[in-house]
Amino acid sequence: MEQMLVLTVKRILKAGRMHSSGIPMVQVKILAGLATQFGGEISAMLRDYILEDPRQHVDVALAWLYEEYAQLQGFLQAAGTQTPAEKKASNSYGESLNGLLMDVLHKCEPRERDALFARFYLEIPSITPDALLILKQYCSSESTVGQGLSILLSLVDYRPPQQMEYLQQVLELTVVPNQEVRLQAARLAKQLHERGNFRSIIEDFALTYLRYLLEPAPPRHLLHEPVAPMAWTEEYIKICMQLYLSLLPVNNKLIHDLAIVYVGADAEIKRTIFRGLEGPVKGMGMSSPELLLLVENCPKGAETLVTRIIHILTDKTPPSSELVARVRDLYHKRVSDVRFLIPVLNGLSKKEVIAALPKLIKLERSIQQATRQQCGVFCQLHEPSNARRAADRAAQH
Repeated sequence: MEQMLVLTVKRILKAGRMHSSGIPMVQVKILAGLATQFGGEISAMLRDYILEDPRQHVDVALAWLYEEYAQLQGFLQAAGTQTPAEKKASNSYGESLNGLLMDVLHKCEPRERDALFARFYLEIPSITPDALLILKQYCSSESTVGQGLSILLSLVDYRPPQQMEYLQQVLELTVVPNQEVRLQAARLAKQLHERGNFRSIIEDFALTYLRYLLEPAPPRHLLHEPVAPMAWTEEYIKICMQLYLSLLPVNNKLIHDLAIVYVGADAEIKRTIFRGLEGPVKGMGMSSPELLLLVENCPKGAETLVTRIIHILTDKTPPSSELVARVRDLYHKRVSDVRFLIPVLNGLSKKEVIAALPKLIKLERSIQQATRQQCGVFCQLHEPSNARRAADRAAQH
């Protein structure tokens, strides 16, 4: 009986190859039903036929998957009375889907592959956990991340029952080791954030990773490594900050969370924060009420952060009167370091500049003295005899 079915399938497939229009839809449904019911050699033949011309035969693949899914739904409704053979058959949808997806990924030309991959995810009846994992791996490559994220965005839009799961995949891609993948995923997360629907979820995720910087070392799950590293490095810090910094220009209130983390962070983390601030702070702008509020209520220990922010804002733009007023107030009430005034000097009155002049001159002299000392040490170490004596002293200690 089964051999007769195999011969029938071969004849249908042979006829389909001979006609440019392919296999009639009635026969496609028959093939899908036979492959679902009997599997084995019939499934293998159908899969080979699909791979001969995936773009032309994709409708056959989808019909097969829908037939498998219909059978799966029937098995699920009768789950309590399933025999072992039926339980095994109920996994057929996932296995067939995984096989077709992997075939498309590894056996098709890139241009054809990407279009087919997207069509599968948008048209199949259900996306299994394994299929979602395959999509995440597809997104993890620089060459396919753009197409993969486009698929995830479509899934968020057009498959509402599981949209939170797909959103989570986007967010997890913002903290992968590959910088280009992180960057593109953060852009998509920002795009979704601007819609408003998922704002709190995306911000919570970003703040969770930002607050990891308060831990003594990166958590193991963050780095996708079997053993957690002993200390923070610049790369690990950037991973935790990527999504947060992307969101900062669209929600300026998040700047206050950065100040809290900055106060509790170690020196290496503070330096990396400094290097990553320029773009986001310029995106916020000098007139941002939240930035002005941060300057006005500068947390203790965050003075250097606030100074850096003011330097960025006034780099090529004169300080606004609102910014000058808050810096002036903070300088007189809490931060007596004259360096705090330097970014807004051209916004101060002549009287205020004259009053600060002695401190500015003293600061200039101390900087020059420190520079001369550093140059002297550098020159001494470059004289062979001095370098040897310095090395000997270091060895003795």
